[in-house]
Amino acid sequence: MRKRLALIFSLISTAAFGLSAKTPDASALSAAGSFVCSILTNAPAFDDAAHFSAAFRAALTHEQLVQILGGVVHEFGSCKRAEVDASEARFTTDSGFVLQGTLVVDATGLITGLSFMSAEDAQHPVHSWADLKSAFAQLSGRSAAALVTFGEPGKVQTFGAAEPMAIGSTFKLYVLGALNEAVRSGKLHWGTSLPLRDEWKSLPGGMMQDLPTTYAPSVFEYAQKMISISDNTATDHLIHYVGRDAVASMVHRMGTAAHRGNDPFLTTLEMFKLKWGVSPATTQAYIDGTPAERNRILDSLANVPRTDVCRDATACEVPTHIDTIEWFATPAESCAAMQWLYGNGEPNIREILAANTPFIKISADSHWSYAGFKGGSEPGVIATTYVLHARSGRTGCLSLAWNDPAHKVSQMRFLGLVKQALTLAEQKIN
Repeated sequence: MRKRLALIFSLISTAAFGLSAKTPDASALSAAGSFVCSILTNAPAFDDAAHFSAAFRAALTHEQLVQILGGVVHEFGSCKRAEVDASEARFTTDSGFVLQGTLVVDATGLITGLSFMSAEDAQHPVHSWADLKSAFAQLSGRSAAALVTFGEPGKVQTFGAAEPMAIGSTFKLYVLGALNEAVRSGKLHWGTSLPLRDEWKSLPGGMMQDLPTTYAPSVFEYAQKMISISDNTATDHLIHYVGRDAVASMVHRMGTAAHRGNDPFLTTLEMFKLKWGVSPATTQAYIDGTPAERNRILDSLANVPRTDVCRDATACEVPTHIDTIEWFATPAESCAAMQWLYGNGEPNIREILAANTPFIKISADSHWSYAGFKGGSEPGVIATTYVLHARSGRTGCLSLAWNDPAHKVSQMRFLGLVKQALTLAEQKIN
């Protein structure tokens, strides 16, 4: 499951697959693109060894790859045309979608990295905020968005923003805010090494859960991993080190109203255990309980081993209590949190937020001179929030969320709309 998600929704790095430093020529990339297009069909037949590197095949079996490709075809149609520019790939389907991602080949032309990041409906392009609202209205469940220019109340656009949304790992912005205040007060320092503790290790995403407890990352490394790769173990360690109450107090301070689901403020491991590691009766007692009763249940979770979570793997792949056991904010509140960090954060905060900004590349001639990002997802939940500084001097925020308690949401479809919304943001924050 993790490999499947990594292939589809993450950029597969050259470091991860040990790629050659030699750049392949355009003809090799074009040939690889045409091959991928040819297998983006129903029941593809192909020889893995003839087209994929040994490292790629070690990471993903033939059956897993066929399953992934089948899922893409089922949702978006068969490929008609491929275009590859450097490592950026576009696949146009017979259903009118343009799939965007990455395609990386080695010096011999073998594919070492492949991802499908987003899907845009070319038949219904987004040219305005009204178009964006209409596109989200076609999706299942609930959606909401906000486009804000800081300091200009008249330049705020929203839809679906009345009720808080589950935001997944976007909540880590509040943890970063609490860490900022701990550093500012002298309680912690960016260079201080803090040991990993086994009882604070969470489940993926991330990689720190696999590190030995003899390793003691710096505060900066914890924060960087929490934001850039959404490392859950890094997040939970920071919550414990700065204090749950300190994080909870930052929620209001950073502009988010009191939402029942945020009280008490959960660690990621607590969320996993409440959904997929305890009895349904315990889960319901938590949902129905007062904050004090909820805290008692959280205390009892220390006795639930991590290995008890997701024993039924299929149960963890469907939306589960996303309206009650999650972290919650409206898009406007997520933007307020980003604004607080951008305006009040230590210098390292901006660096941390800028480490991973999907669809945005900062260059001398780009519209944005700075971008920061945090997103989050689980089955039925996906959310993204950007802080954006234009070369004109204006700064603003784009935040979008999609929740569906009954169905898994399409990350590719959502990210296709995010990409188009970023173009709208360039028009508004200029």
